[in-house]
Amino acid sequence: MSLEDLGQQAYQKAKLHNDFKGAVEILNKAIGKYPSDKRLYNNRSYCYNKLGKYDKALEDATFMVRRFPDYIKSHYRKGEALFSLNNLVEAEKCFQTVLKMDRGNEEALAQLINIQTERLGSGKNYPKWQIEKALVLAEYDSKVAAYLLDNGGVDPKIDDEIYVSDDDIIEIKVQPTRKVKHKVVLDPFTDPINVYNCPSIWIGNVTKNFTEDSLRKIFSEFGKIKSMSVHYSNTCAFVNYMDPSMASKAMKLFQSENHPYQNLVVRFPDNAAKCKPKPNLLKT
Repeated sequence: MSLEDLGQQAYQKAKLHNDFKGAVEILNKAIGKYPSDKRLYNNRSYCYNKLGKYDKALEDATFMVRRFPDYIKSHYRKGEALFSLNNLVEAEKCFQTVLKMDRGNEEALAQLINIQTERLGSGKNYPKWQIEKALVLAEYDSKVAAYLLDNGGVDPKIDDEIYVSDDDIIEIKVQPTRKVKHKVVLDPFTDPINVYNCPSIWIGNVTKNFTEDSLRKIFSEFGKIKSMSVHYSNTCAFVNYMDPSMASKAMKLFQSENHPYQNLVVRFPDNAAKCKPKPNLLKT
């Protein structure tokens, strides 16, 4: 019997009749004849998970990751099995890998959110909506989300009639944070506390009115500059300080409402998360 025939039989057993045990039996035969076809292991891992045989699902998925590391479903199935086994930390890593391979994978994102919500809510009294809001603000980085939750970075609802949509949350996030009279949502990329311990800053709205020398003069007020680059085509510049505390000083001034350079926007760069976090600020 051909690979296609066996695959079709297994599909009909699993998808049309919910006979996952029967599908596994067919897939076992298929793997015996075609041991190099990754789809067969993917389907068998899926069926094992449906049968509640999570160890066997993980065994197939782990083999797939080792044998077919570029196959996105290898990592998805491993995350799925680990989630079923309540190994949330490792499951989260798997779905993050899937999203690195395919940023638009909605199934993986949904699984990641479920895992992170469960992890962040464990032993805490945060309502689900607050955890989900923190995750959106943190772009699904659970350590940053934990920091936001633990340090009051997510506003509580004022009353039951107020609802913040996902669009509103995203809109809040992308606006440069300024000190205002009401409490604002903390953004780790603009918070002077510098949770990532990053020695660099990104400067936006940089036009040719600002020469490299003038920018260097402005930002050297906060400490010794290791290197600097200006990109007029992208209206931005990067400053790398000798020490993260210097970047924090710059951020503190530029997040105040009356700083002297209102047309400039300062943030920590997108890759700041790769820096070593400050101890005790980001929860594990």
